[in-house]
Amino acid sequence: MIRARLGPILAVLLVAEIAVFILVGNWIGVGWTILLALATSAVGLWLFGREGMRALRALGEASRGGVPPGPAAVDAGLVALGGLLVFLPGFVSDVVGLLCLIPVTRPLIRRLVIGGVARKFGPARVTSRRVDGVEAPRGASAAGAARTSDAEQSAGGSSRRNTEPEIIEGEIVP
Repeated sequence: MIRARLGPILAVLLVAEIAVFILVGNWIGVGWTILLALATSAVGLWLFGREGMRALRALGEASRGGVPPGPAAVDAGLVALGGLLVFLPGFVSDVVGLLCLIPVTRPLIRRLVIGGVARKFGPARVTSRRVDGVEAPRGASAAGAARTSDAEQSAGGSSRRNTEPEIIEGEIVP
């Protein structure tokens, strides 16, 4: 299904790139057009290097800090897409790639992407299982540990753990 849509989309993008390149060439001249194409790619690749490191750092901090890495993961994906688009020759792909790379415009694109995914697939369903021996994430309250100890003591004073996993269900709503 994706392959059936991808071919026509790529054909339209190729025609748009060629048309824009010809229009810009007629407007400012061939030499300046080539120089402008190289300049936009160079700026885009520089931004890709800078923003790519920032996005990866934010993704790592989110995962280490026990924070859901959703926005950081989307940002890393947008930076990767932007880097690919500025690497391709053409002005249309450069403009879209730069919009994905510029820190000011990326949150707007992130909201569009998350909203589009939520409209297409609906809210996400998350199932989690408590695994013995796994430490709670940072910021989790000690009340959960106290409740477990109280439950163990009320079960006849034994320190036996419940072998059945605890399942927490919920929805992620953007």
